[in-house]
Amino acid sequence: MVEVSLLEYLAMKMNCEYLSDLRYGPVRKKRLRYLLSEKCSYASGEEAEWIEVCRYLTGEEKETGQQAYKRLLQFCEEDEIPLGSDEK
Repeated sequence: MVEVSLLEYLAMKMNCEYLSDLRYGPVRKKRLRYLLSEKCSYASGEEAEWIEVCRYLTGEEKETGQQAYKRLLQFCEEDEIPLGSDEK
Protein backbone atom coordinates (compact mmCIF):
# COMPACT_ATOMS: atom_id res chain seq x y z
CA MET A 1 0.00 0.00 0.00
CA VAL A 2 1.26 3.46 -0.88
CA GLU A 3 1.23 6.02 1.90
CA VAL A 4 0.75 9.73 1.25
CA SER A 5 1.22 12.71 3.50
CA LEU A 6 -1.77 14.55 4.94
CA LEU A 7 -1.06 17.44 2.58
CA GLU A 8 -1.07 15.12 -0.43
CA TYR A 9 -4.24 13.42 0.81
CA LEU A 10 -6.05 16.75 1.09
CA ALA A 11 -4.90 17.74 -2.40
CA MET A 12 -6.20 14.43 -3.79
CA LYS A 13 -9.56 14.80 -2.05
CA MET A 14 -9.83 18.36 -3.38
CA ASN A 15 -9.17 17.09 -6.93
CA CYS A 16 -6.10 19.30 -7.23
CA GLU A 17 -3.91 18.68 -10.21
CA TYR A 18 -1.01 20.27 -8.34
CA LEU A 19 -0.35 20.60 -4.62
CA SER A 20 -0.24 24.38 -4.98
CA ASP A 21 -3.87 24.33 -6.16
CA LEU A 22 -4.85 23.90 -2.50
CA ARG A 23 -3.96 27.53 -1.85
CA TYR A 24 -6.39 29.18 -4.26
CA GLY A 25 -10.10 29.79 -4.72
CA PRO A 26 -13.05 30.52 -2.43
CA VAL A 27 -14.81 27.29 -3.40
CA ARG A 28 -11.69 25.37 -2.45
CA LYS A 29 -11.69 26.92 1.03
CA LYS A 30 -15.28 25.83 1.57
CA ARG A 31 -14.46 22.33 0.39
CA LEU A 32 -11.31 22.25 2.50
CA ARG A 33 -13.31 23.30 5.56
CA TYR A 34 -15.76 20.46 4.90
CA LEU A 35 -12.94 17.93 4.55
CA LEU A 36 -11.20 19.12 7.70
CA SER A 37 -14.30 19.21 9.87
CA GLU A 38 -16.38 16.34 8.49
CA LYS A 39 -14.09 13.83 6.80
CA CYS A 40 -10.63 14.37 8.20
CA SER A 41 -10.64 14.98 11.93
CA TYR A 42 -7.60 16.00 13.92
CA ALA A 43 -6.95 12.33 14.71
CA SER A 44 -6.48 11.65 10.97
CA GLY A 45 -2.99 13.08 10.95
CA GLU A 46 0.04 13.31 13.16
CA GLU A 47 0.97 16.50 14.93
CA ALA A 48 3.88 17.26 12.59
CA GLU A 49 1.61 16.80 9.56
CA TRP A 50 -0.94 19.32 10.82
CA ILE A 51 1.85 21.79 11.49
CA GLU A 52 3.15 21.23 7.94
CA VAL A 53 -0.30 21.69 6.36
CA CYS A 54 -0.86 24.88 8.37
CA ARG A 55 2.54 26.26 7.37
CA TYR A 56 1.94 25.43 3.71
CA LEU A 57 -1.56 26.90 3.47
CA THR A 58 -1.34 29.86 5.83
CA GLY A 59 2.36 30.62 5.99
CA GLU A 60 2.13 30.47 9.78
CA GLU A 61 4.18 28.28 12.10
CA LYS A 62 2.24 26.77 15.01
CA GLU A 63 3.78 25.00 17.99
CA THR A 64 1.28 22.17 18.26
CA GLY A 65 -0.85 20.15 15.91
CA GLN A 66 -4.01 21.24 17.73
CA GLN A 67 -3.10 24.91 17.22
CA ALA A 68 -2.40 24.21 13.55
CA TYR A 69 -5.70 22.36 13.08
CA LYS A 70 -7.70 25.17 14.70
CA ARG A 71 -5.87 27.76 12.60
CA LEU A 72 -6.68 25.82 9.43
CA LEU A 73 -10.37 25.84 10.30
CA GLN A 74 -10.16 29.62 10.86
CA PHE A 75 -8.25 30.05 7.61
CA CYS A 76 -11.06 28.37 5.70
CA GLU A 77 -13.53 30.94 7.05
CA GLU A 78 -11.48 34.01 6.10
CA ASP A 79 -12.37 36.19 3.13
CA GLU A 80 -10.43 35.70 -0.05
CA ILE A 81 -8.05 38.35 -1.31
CA PRO A 82 -8.31 38.50 -5.11
CA LEU A 83 -5.24 37.42 -7.02
CA GLY A 84 -3.22 40.40 -8.18
CA SER A 85 -4.41 42.53 -5.28
CA ASP A 86 -1.85 44.56 -3.37
CA GLU A 87 -3.68 43.86 -0.10
CA LYS A 88 -2.12 41.49 2.39
